[in-house]
Amino acid sequence: MADRMRSFFKGEVLTYAYLLLYIALSSGQIFFNKWVLSSKEINFPYPLGLTLLHMVFSSVLCFLLTKVFKVCW
Repeated sequence: MADRMRSFFKGEVLTYAYLLLYIALSSGQIFFNKWVLSSKEINFPYPLGLTLLHMVFSSVLCFLLTKVFKVCW
């Protein structure tokens, strides 16, 4: 019984850790995109292109994590 509870709480803590990591990375991406689009040095005028790059990068990373490195939650 104690082993089942321990593994349950371990899985729950891991889930919350993944959620917090996702929120932190998503917030960082938002601030980075804002900086890229409003920076006078970079002056990147294509917000849809930036969004496309973000989605392609996220898709490739998710594919690598799930199919190549077999990370599952």
